[in-house]
Amino acid sequence: MSVRDLALAIRLADVDQDSTPVEDVMSPESYTVPPSTPLAIVVKEMASHHYGSVIVVEGKKVVGIFTATDAVRVLAERL
Repeated sequence: MSVRDLALAIRLADVDQDSTPVEDVMSPESYTVPPSTPLAIVVKEMASHHYGSVIVVEGKKVVGIFTATDAVRVLAERL
């Protein structure tokens, strides 16, 4: 579930936040990449689709999450 999904769920008047399952408001598709994916490709994809995070996987195992905050940190370190 992304922050955007959560904000949308909260704004919907017919959503009971105490009883609505997360599967009813989550994004069904996730952007996943292997750890070897070049940073430039990942951040371009994040920007073009407004993704706040990317799930990093090796095979079927989640090995990390790369967030927009991580991208900004890298940018700040390079400036």
